[in-house]
Amino acid sequence: MPAGKRLGIESTNGTITLPHGQVPLAVSLSVTTGGFPIVLYIEGLSFHKNVSGVDCYYFESTSRAYLDPGSFPAFSFDRSPDSVGSATFNVTVSGHPEDIQ
Repeated sequence: MPAGKRLGIESTNGTITLPHGQVPLAVSLSVTTGGFPIVLYIEGLSFHKNVSGVDCYYFESTSRAYLDPGSFPAFSFDRSPDSVGSATFNVTVSGHPEDIQ
């Protein structure tokens, strides 16, 4: 972000693929706002389909978040009943720069 601006995140969406039988428990977005770390849990996680033994999940959220200049959003998720095998995690973020007040 340019000096004097911060990133305003308006929405996020993405996909998670896991070995058959595993489920994602929670998707979270960690940001730094006003110098403080904040964790937001993204709602709207749903099963989409199974493709060749891989379960595909989709999420979409309109959670709003603001990032301090020079900071970056960090996304993560947990899975159950174990974390054996490969997983993929893709996220798209929509937002805009805005003036810092």
